[in-house]
Amino acid sequence: MKLNTVLVDRYQICEKLGYAKFLAQDLHSQDLVVIEILQPDSNCYEDDLQAFKKEAAALQRLDHSAIPKYLDYFEVKAVEAYSVNGLALVQTYIEAPSLEWVVKDGRKFSETEAIELADRLLSILIYLHEQDPQVIHQNIRPSSILLTSRSDNSIGNVYLVNFGSAQEYEIRTRCTMLPDYYQLIGMKCYPQQDLYSLGVTIICLLTGTEPWKFINYNETMKFTVEFSAEISKEFHRWLEKIAYPDPRYSSTKRFDSAQSAQISLRSRVQGIYAYFISLLPML
Repeated sequence: MKLNTVLVDRYQICEKLGYAKFLAQDLHSQDLVVIEILQPDSNCYEDDLQAFKKEAAALQRLDHSAIPKYLDYFEVKAVEAYSVNGLALVQTYIEAPSLEWVVKDGRKFSETEAIELADRLLSILIYLHEQDPQVIHQNIRPSSILLTSRSDNSIGNVYLVNFGSAQEYEIRTRCTMLPDYYQLIGMKCYPQQDLYSLGVTIICLLTGTEPWKFINYNETMKFTVEFSAEISKEFHRWLEKIAYPDPRYSSTKRFDSAQSAQISLRSRVQGIYAYFISLLPML
């Protein structure tokens, strides 16, 4: 999309932020906003478009200080200065770097900081997963997490963005993480996927490696998470459980909710190690 293009006589494109994502100025309020274009599958355009509209309506109902406010949505036509048809989501602009850029800039995260970040994100997931209808973010990764206002005693403010891939629980049919993981559950997504993605993100921060370097599986579809980091045994076990990638197992190997994951994490912070006795995945 060309710079200075004005969509629906209101939003003027200022900058491209990423794939199908743009910084724009609301000509009514003069505020900066972020516009993300969702692109329906051309083979089932109308069905996908209706699903996206339901998603947009669900996102507009969200009210959380760590989530951008979704202000508007509208359909974009290919003739409207964009190469494909789609649905545009308009959200408030948060001026803060993503975790991806923070890491590329050389910032290192200690175990204490990683625990604080995980705890903040779990609080957001608890809020999302308790919505009716339930909202699954489905796109948790370093580029979807913003950090700002760092202080000596805190990692700073944490924001969860990039909800363009989020869907209501009942209508989610596409997923973006490891394909083999979802072949096991018929390509449907569940709240536990957000937990898995959160765990993988924290491991990436601590190890400086990409997921495919520490998530392994063999021809029998047995998944394992193997990583090395300078962290306590208790936190290592917690990460193994939250990031356990095989969805066929119960909470004996995987946390069954964001609440249970947070309770276990906070027990580690408080020095109550009993919660961690059974965290190591059963092989």
